[in-house]
Formats: sequence, C-alpha cells, structure tokens
Amino acid sequence: MISEKGTPPAIGKNIILFSLLAGGLIGAFFVFKLRMSKKRKSSERNLELLENLTKTAATTEHKGEILETILKAFMDTVEAKSGALLTIEDKTGDLILGAGVGVKPDLPADFGFNKDGSVFAEISRITRPVTGAEILQNSSYEDLLLFQEKPVSSSSLLLVPLTYKNRNVGVVVLSSKRIGRNYLREYRGILETLARQAAIIVANITYGRQVIIDGLTGLYVHWFFYQCLEKEISRAERQDLSLALLMLDLDHFKQFNDTYGHPMGDKALVKVAEVLKKDLRDIDTVARYGGEEFAIILPGVDEKLALRTAERIRKSMGNHRFKVVNGKFRLTLSVGISLYEKGTSAQEMVERADKALYWVKHHGRNQVRSWTSLYSGVIEG
Repeated sequence: MISEKGTPPAIGKNIILFSLLAGGLIGAFFVFKLRMSKKRKSSERNLELLENLTKTAATTEHKGEILETILKAFMDTVEAKSGALLTIEDKTGDLILGAGVGVKPDLPADFGFNKDGSVFAEISRITRPVTGAEILQNSSYEDLLLFQEKPVSSSSLLLVPLTYKNRNVGVVVLSSKRIGRNYLREYRGILETLARQAAIIVANITYGRQVIIDGLTGLYVHWFFYQCLEKEISRAERQDLSLALLMLDLDHFKQFNDTYGHPMGDKALVKVAEVLKKDLRDIDTVARYGGEEFAIILPGVDEKLALRTAERIRKSMGNHRFKVVNGKFRLTLSVGISLYEKGTSAQEMVERADKALYWVKHHGRNQVRSWTSLYSGVIEG
C-alpha cells in the first residue's frame, strides 16, 4: 500500500526516527561541546589563579586562606562536593589537615596522619592522581573518609599528590559528585598541571618562606638536607630499607680559586652540581653542604651499591676538564660513605661519613671510603 504522498508508511516512520535520532545526537554534541568549553575555561581560570597566588604566597601571612584557595581551585575544576588539603608538617613530618570543605565537624583542629602510620605510607607511594579504589587498602580508605557525606564509592574519591623537587609536600583529597571509571581519566591532565603549581605554593609556605635551594648550584641547602635525611631515616626505619649517605669534597679547590679566581670557581661548582645530578636517580637527594662540600642521600642503597655509585661519580668528575684561560684544569673528588643502622640519627650518619671523608683527604685524596670499612679495621692508619 502506498500513502497519498507516495511514500510507504514503513519508510516514513524510519525517516522520522532517523530525524529524531540525528536531532538528538546533534543536541548532545552541542551540549558536550558547551560543557567542555565551560570546563576548559574553568581550568584555565583556576590555573591562572594558582599562578598569581604563587607570586604572592611568599609575602602573605595568611597560610590558611592560601590553602583554602588552592583546595577550592581543585574542587571547582573537578566539580567536587567535598575536599581536603593536607600538608606535610615541616618539623614533625606528619600529614596535617590544612584546609577542608564538607569535612566532619568533629575533626580536631590539628587533625592529621602520623608519618609512621599506614595512611602516610600509602599516600607516600602516590606519584600521580589516583582514585581511592586504585591504591588504598581498605583500612586506609576508611581513615581517609574525612567528609560529612561519604563518597558513593572508592572510585569517586580522588587523591592528588603535591610534589616539589621530587619531595611530597602534601595531598589533595576530593570527593566527586560523579562515579565512573572515566572520571579521573577526564580530569587527569588538568589535575597534574594544578598540582605542580600548588606544590610550589605549599612548599613555600610550609617551609616558612626559607630558602631551600642554593642560588648558585640549584642544589638543596644545608638545613634542608638535614630535614630530607631525617625523613629518609624515618622511612628506612619504618619500611626496613637500606639507606646510604655520601659526603663529597672537591680536592685542592682553594688552589683552583686562587689560580683562576672566584668567578671561575663558581662556574666550576655549577658544573660539579650538574655532574652529581646527572649520575643519580630522581629519588636521590643532592645538597650543597657548604663551600666545596656536597652531600648525597641514597634511599634503598646498600654499601656495595653506594661504593659503586660513589666511584662512578668520582670518575665522572675526574674525567671532566674545566676550560680556563691558559688551558684546561681537572678537579677531583674525595668521598666518604656512611650507612643507616637501626637507631642511627642523621647527625651520626653525617659524622660517620665525615670521618671516612677525613681519612680519604689525609691518604691521597681522589678516593672513596666507607665508615664501615674503617670501623671494622679493614683499613689501618
């Protein structure tokens, strides 16, 4: 049967259905496009907010307000209903609540997680934004439910680590309004960008606006090195890990300065820093201990590997030739090593490495020795 207009009824219905479907798809496309545009503008606005905050954070006394602003930027970006920003306390190393939205009203003002606890250990392993379902043990997940309204699932709880110079300075915990595996995938890029900017701000205000980077070499300064060593000792004790410390000193550096001048000496120190960083892992800590003396913290490294690492650095330094006015000059390194033993303090590790370094300086220089070998009587004199 043919309709009056000459179109079979079945075909007419199909055309209508196709039109409705096409219209729906077009509408959904524009809704999606509008939503993505809003999200992009929101992300750009929040990133600009943090960039501006970075410039003023070092001059303001309102730490709480800064942390709240950072948290709200994260929450706005991912449309979270609740959030918390925890920072690693400078003196104790514990994870302390700095700002919270929608948190339980009965949480104490100094609420946090001890550096020796399971939650801290779990969070310390995070290197990128994750969901609660990805990494948290059941007990740790329950401990992190700081909010009045419980997340609909562990997948809707987001954790964003704040890392500065390869060191954790805090974490942002977000309870989303949505659930789904694609939730984190959708926001991962902007979260990582925000986290990098936020980490700089948190590091500045957490460390009391003290300088932690040596202006000449770009390495950590003396006082911050000690804090890093104490934290690594705590980690080694907690997780039963090896830990090595290298103390390094440039041989005859005074002669280099006297001969070629202090500006050339400064250039040499910059190059030494580059050599040291090139031969190490991201998790290792390099510091300018003072003058021409450097310190390196090697987590998870035993004596054999520490000796091998020190020898590699010493040879790299010895193979480099510094260009000077009348030719080339070679600088060598003397290295002393100490190893963590249960109950050893940061000061004791430094003193032991210094004793090994002192032995090298008085037995020909340009060598590597460990305190263990001296103490056990392997080396006499």
